[in-house]
Amino acid sequence: MLDEALKVGADVVLASRMWSVRSARQGGMPLYKTVGNRVLTWIQNRLTGRRLKEYHTGMRLYSTDFLARVPFELNSDGFDFDTEILLQAFYLDARANEIKIPTRYAGEICRVPGLRYAMGILRSTLDFWLQAHGMGCSLRFRDLQGRRTLYVDKTQLEGSAHDLAVRSVVQARPRSVLDLGCGQGFVGARLKVHIPDVRYDGADRVPLRPAACDNYWSCDLDRGLPPVSPFDYDVVLCLDVLEHLSEPETFLLRLRESRKGREDTLFVFSTANVAFLSIRLGLLVGRFEYGDRGILDITHRRLMTRTSFKRLIRETGFVIERSHGTPAPFQLVLGDNRVGRSMTRLWSVLATLLPGPFSFQTVIVARARRSIPDIVVAADEESSSRPSERRAGRGAGRH
Repeated sequence: MLDEALKVGADVVLASRMWSVRSARQGGMPLYKTVGNRVLTWIQNRLTGRRLKEYHTGMRLYSTDFLARVPFELNSDGFDFDTEILLQAFYLDARANEIKIPTRYAGEICRVPGLRYAMGILRSTLDFWLQAHGMGCSLRFRDLQGRRTLYVDKTQLEGSAHDLAVRSVVQARPRSVLDLGCGQGFVGARLKVHIPDVRYDGADRVPLRPAACDNYWSCDLDRGLPPVSPFDYDVVLCLDVLEHLSEPETFLLRLRESRKGREDTLFVFSTANVAFLSIRLGLLVGRFEYGDRGILDITHRRLMTRTSFKRLIRETGFVIERSHGTPAPFQLVLGDNRVGRSMTRLWSVLATLLPGPFSFQTVIVARARRSIPDIVVAADEESSSRPSERRAGRGAGRH
């Protein structure tokens, strides 16, 4: 095994006894264990997306580099430890390799409690699947990949908040777009497919500039806006950002108060709906689990319903032109196939008819309301122009 590990450079090497049922039985593996091993491995492969021959071998090798990267001390002290550390390897996308070994069963006593062991590893594997799909946040897996790799491009997911935002921007045909909280620049890359000459600028916490950005500012939106006026742009995007801020009210007030006379800048906001149906059903059975992403993302500081989100936008000085509810991201969970697309379209109808429980996210298109300083400036400009108009009128009357 050691030679094999060194040869392929794997992080994890598994010595599998289950290359065939015949070899396992010939080696003395009891029938009930052979069947149980096969069934459990099949279920685990379905949940993890892997194609392992066996998850339950006790003969393994782990590289020291891999062990230094995973919090294996948080795993179970029982027999399901082997499954949990293997799932951590999958979550980390570590290199795992299987080699074939002969099956040998002797007369020793086996002290593994079969049913309890099976239930434990299925529970652990289901936790892995839930967390991989943004519905769990176990410390065993959290941040193994780094947060920026958790968020995927959703601009081409039918009906998603980012898809609706792109459509709204394309409809407006802007020359310039400012994306506050641009992340990896997925929205900008998609916009440039539809509007090649658009100027796309972004701002976010991370220092690395996304490739799609023409200009980029690294800044903490909780502390202030980037060193540019948002109202110098045709469109300002604020997608899935407000829920990450300590004081979204202060941020929105700063945004509105940065207005300098221009009235036509379009704003597109989006946030998750904490009153979504799955959250309501979870609360009925006492379940409220944060996740690595999704509505209950562990980094969310504010949770909003559709109603409270719209009230926040209005109270901070914006006029809502239209709002949309989005379906759940079935294509991320079920795959971009006929079932995933059909569920998305069905849920889009439900989100339109009953947005409260069926909207996964809410997208709002708005414009800034005129502030008091704007009104005062406009009044001063109007009053200063009247004397010249009156003088011109008197002069015209003398002729």
